[in-house]
Amino acid sequence: MSPQDLFLRAIDARIDEKLAQLYALTPRAMRINRGFTTEQLAEKAGVHPNTVRNIEAGQEATDETLKRLKRVMGELYVQVVCKKAV
Repeated sequence: MSPQDLFLRAIDARIDEKLAQLYALTPRAMRINRGFTTEQLAEKAGVHPNTVRNIEAGQEATDETLKRLKRVMGELYVQVVCKKAV
């Protein structure tokens, strides 16, 4: 990866972080904004609905669960989930 690519990736991450702060994003708000119910997101991600509920309540998620959710919801969702779990 070139230095320019690394720089752009770092800038994108900062922008995502600032957007999350600006809009006080939560995993639940992001899910609702996408038009998913808990059950719909769980089905699309291949996880149990209780897993989605637990994550939205602030519990940590496994790496595998995060990968599955990222596939459906994108990187920013996973970043918000990870920050909320800390």
